[in-house]
Amino acid sequence: TSQAMQSCRRESAALERLDCYDRLLAPLSPSGFDGALVKAGFVGEAWTRATEQEKHRQGNTTELLVTQVPGERPTVVITPPAIGHVPPRPVLMFSC
Repeated sequence: TSQAMQSCRRESAALERLDCYDRLLAPLSPSGFDGALVKAGFVGEAWTRATEQEKHRQGNTTELLVTQVPGERPTVVITPPAIGHVPPRPVLMFSC
């Protein structure tokens, strides 16, 4: 896997590089599903955090929602609204 990731890293075109990582790191597909369905079915920790935060958005507000988690690994999660979309809206998340 390390060698395969190095080959993705050497890809100069951004979209092809992302596709390379996606193909390499996507969860194994159950039989009968194509890759797109498997990727759509994979729910990561970051996605869960962002969508849970957006559930607290009041109406059509345009403010950034910010959550800070203290502790051994303090985390800040920021989600801006997806203006111009009806629910379910796409979610953009910044985290550090």
